[in-house]
Amino acid sequence: MRQFSILDLLAITAVVALHLAALPAEAATGGSDLAALLYFTPTAFTCLLHLRLRLTITSAIVVHYVASAAWTFLHAVGLNFAINAHNLQDPDPRRDYQIEIYSNAWNDTVAMLGWGIAFAAVYGVICYTAVTASAGRDTTPDVLESQGEG
Repeated sequence: MRQFSILDLLAITAVVALHLAALPAEAATGGSDLAALLYFTPTAFTCLLHLRLRLTITSAIVVHYVASAAWTFLHAVGLNFAINAHNLQDPDPRRDYQIEIYSNAWNDTVAMLGWGIAFAAVYGVICYTAVTASAGRDTTPDVLESQGEG
């Protein structure tokens, strides 16, 4: 098992900072297409844990499912706070000004509990494919030399 490094801490801090910076952009009426990349956060988090802790594929699937559900709740809470702040700063009579923060976040999380199964399964299939593809070819120097690739 490899230990976490300072670069891991910096990467996680950068992801959290990007989330905090992207929430107002997502809450704005036009929105931001670039902020949609943040939806890959549970997968990035799972990949980090998968590689650092050398998890099995089954364990990584469970981690991905739990990370997706937790991230969905936290992201929805932050986004709902940002929407409420945006609605107060930019009044429009066609909008509801104060949306329910936690009940909307819970509804999003319940929806993710269903979709999360599919997303975690896709993560598992990709991991399994990557592992079986790399297992089919031995990359040790002796084998590469005997194959004429060294």
